[in-house]
Amino acid sequence: AVEDRIQTTDATMELVREQVGIDVDGFSGETVELAAASIKSLGQTVADEPRLKNLLAGMMANKSGYLYKHSQLITFLSFHAIEHMKWGTEEQKKKLSFISFFHDIVLGRDEMVQISSQSELDKKASQFSDKEREIINKHAQMAAFLIRDYPRAPIGADTIIKQHHGSRNGLGFAEHFGTSISPLAIVFIVCEAFAEILISKGLDDFDLKGELNKLHCRFTSDKYSDVIDTFGSLTIN
Repeated sequence: AVEDRIQTTDATMELVREQVGIDVDGFSGETVELAAASIKSLGQTVADEPRLKNLLAGMMANKSGYLYKHSQLITFLSFHAIEHMKWGTEEQKKKLSFISFFHDIVLGRDEMVQISSQSELDKKASQFSDKEREIINKHAQMAAFLIRDYPRAPIGADTIIKQHHGSRNGLGFAEHFGTSISPLAIVFIVCEAFAEILISKGLDDFDLKGELNKLHCRFTSDKYSDVIDTFGSLTIN
């Protein structure tokens, strides 16, 4: 059942995060197996539960951790976006589920994963140690470097992970989102922003049109708008 998969993937993801925290030199065979099973599961959950409302309800009922919820929703949204883009392929969906799994894996606790801008980090700075603040600022670069040791990682996944906060070098958070980054990084950035809205607001009385308008105000370039427009066809309820 989907509920069981949600529970298992959430737990496995926590194990991989723990392992990455302990063994910074790369991946043990066991960690690679756990990660591969989880990445496959992120995609399978989308196939088994195509309704966003049911997926969110299942994650809330299981009291899933933020890292997992975040990654599962980004996978769901990026699959939807890719299916509605003229150039989307199955291979890109697999690449995006891999990136969804690994993009925040070096962040040691969920409070760190919830930071998505420099102003948020400044506002909540006192909640984190100096070391944690440094990791939050560098996490995109660190995760990109880490997966270079991952066997058969999808080609270009490290570049997209490095760029997933809009900065080309993987440091800090972009204030303005340009188009000089990979097209798949643009898809990922928009999906991550929308996933964060869904997690924080839930779907009760969700104003899809209003939330998409806010995303259009935040991401003004056409390449970002094209991705946002694919969400207009989401079934929310």
